[in-house]
Amino acid sequence: MTDITNQDIRSAREWAQMTVANDYNSPSDPWAAAARVILATVDAPEPTLAEDIRAWAEKHYTAGGKTAKYELLALADRVEQIERDLAEARAEVDRLTAERTSKESLPAGLPDPADVKPGEVWLVSVGGGEPCPGFRRGDGHALPWVMSHDDTAAYTLDDCIRLVRRLVPAPRAITNPDELDTLADGSVILSEERERIPWQRREGRWFSAWAPSRSSDEIILPVTVLWEPEK
Repeated sequence: MTDITNQDIRSAREWAQMTVANDYNSPSDPWAAAARVILATVDAPEPTLAEDIRAWAEKHYTAGGKTAKYELLALADRVEQIERDLAEARAEVDRLTAERTSKESLPAGLPDPADVKPGEVWLVSVGGGEPCPGFRRGDGHALPWVMSHDDTAAYTLDDCIRLVRRLVPAPRAITNPDELDTLADGSVILSEERERIPWQRREGRWFSAWAPSRSSDEIILPVTVLWEPEK
């Protein structure tokens, strides 16, 4: 529900006062009835500093003090603008504080759901419900997250997702050629060169169906380890 501001209350009471003051409204007129209800149940908010200045000027300055009165009214206008600016600044601070609190409430060590790479499979919770498998389709979708509920699929926003844990381990990346030589025979890697070529290690060299065999020093890094034989 949207918060009702003091300005909303003032506007509602001004409308109600104007409606009740119109002689052409009959007692049975629904608009007049609504206006009477507003005036009877909605208390006027405390006056602002600008309103206090205007009221004081109207009360204490008569025709003989028009210059001072107009100066005070002009000051009231400036104060009113300052009050508006402060209200907007306060609203922005509240928004940023809420956003920061939301970020800080994320589980430790887990990324923001919006930062999850497309295709990564996670155990997720939506709206505090039971965890279920889900993956992120990407930023191009209005509802980027897809969850599996029994035999059905559901879709939702990043802000509705709470990550529980990753279901598929993050692939291991290698950027040092010396690490390639530590992999056991049978290991499979994916090179990031052009068409992303898979390689398998056999007897100390790397073999692929798409290129001649290579030594570890000849493999273009980085590479992703797709599979390693159990030790």
